[in-house]
Amino acid sequence: MNHKTFHVHGPAQVVLTSNLHNWISVLIQESRARIPNVGAEKEKAVFLSWNGKQLQSSQISKAIKSVWKKAGLSGPIHSTLLRKGAVTTCHNNHKEISSNLADLMAHKEDTAKRYYRLTENHLLKPLGNFTQQ
Repeated sequence: MNHKTFHVHGPAQVVLTSNLHNWISVLIQESRARIPNVGAEKEKAVFLSWNGKQLQSSQISKAIKSVWKKAGLSGPIHSTLLRKGAVTTCHNNHKEISSNLADLMAHKEDTAKRYYRLTENHLLKPLGNFTQQ
């Protein structure tokens, strides 16, 4: 509920596959339950620091960059590139759901085509290794 367009669009919509939902449930039940004074409370943020506080976006960005580097991938990475990569993959491989994706992202399909889809000459190369796996 803490995002820049909350006042216009309400809470962000998050759609998970049943497999990903199951993995997040395991994370909450097993890993997060070991954090003192947190347990498996569903009202808490999913990703917490070891002191039980909600991670800040800068901490998440650092974690993404760390995993990217440890995986041996080069080039820049940040959440916007991941978001754009997901939109591009959806538009390229699942055109039939692109309007639903735009609705979930709280914008028009044309906005996704203009601002979110990656092209060969627009940042796709840094994600090349990542999207091919």
